[in-house]
Amino acid sequence: MNIYPRARKKLNKEIPYEIHQDYEGVFQDFYNTLKFKGHINWDFFFYRLKDLEIISASSNAQFYNRGALAEYNLLYNKMRLKIGEFKSAIMHEIFHLASSVITKNCIYSGFQQIDRKSRKIIGIGLNEGYTNLLDRRYFANYDEQKKENLRYTYMVTTSVASLLENFVGTENMEEWYFNADLSSLIDYLSEYVSRDECLCFLQAIDNLFYLVDNGAILHPIKAAQNYRYVINFLGKCYLNLYIGEYYQGFYGKEELKKRLALVYELMEKRLKFSKLKVPFTKKISKADFHAYVQCEKNKVLKKCA
Repeated sequence: MNIYPRARKKLNKEIPYEIHQDYEGVFQDFYNTLKFKGHINWDFFFYRLKDLEIISASSNAQFYNRGALAEYNLLYNKMRLKIGEFKSAIMHEIFHLASSVITKNCIYSGFQQIDRKSRKIIGIGLNEGYTNLLDRRYFANYDEQKKENLRYTYMVTTSVASLLENFVGTENMEEWYFNADLSSLIDYLSEYVSRDECLCFLQAIDNLFYLVDNGAILHPIKAAQNYRYVINFLGKCYLNLYIGEYYQGFYGKEELKKRLALVYELMEKRLKFSKLKVPFTKKISKADFHAYVQCEKNKVLKKCA
């Protein structure tokens, strides 16, 4: 699905002079590193870049995510950067810029979609986790402090995004991400599980984002339940894949048993939620949990409003 509007004219692959001079060539570095990626819509990227507004913020400025050094508002194409500190975080925001597009009815950003009428959000957890995974893959050594910071950024959703990429393939994941094509990911997974299960899977990752990766330490039971659903979902995908390949004659019973054993081993290890080392300190009621999730969604919507 191609949701990008056609550019009025072909744009030159040039970074605006002011941005290049003022911000240490970070946009040029992003392009130079990823220009070989054919599935990135570079025309649209440079079209957005020419209208990008960059706002410098003081070191003690309050950002949407506590502790953030940079943030990108895709609706207004604005980027806020903390003076002297932004370099370890800016590539994450440029990934958002490179993978986002706005239509009349919907905001698409990587694997995240926001319905502009109903204000419903889906895919924020997977989107942030996979953006962080790409940042680790291509720019882990971009700044002295970056590698250390990346270890503690979106830990759970990044881990889940990595497991999902192992199943669907790196090329597929990157192509769908940069084309803001959540539908193709759902279509792919729907070959192995039901579409409703895919939507529940995405919602479970969103819940992990709200519960664990968004700076809040909340209900350990609900977090564990969502994490178990995610791992069981991926396990089911693998099981159905291997069983299908067995019936198609790709391998015999012994090989099938080995593959299934590996799946069960993966699920057993991952389901030990304590390995995430999340220091949960507060228990909340079901009603409070739903109120909290809605509050966090409203923050995202307000940021994009």
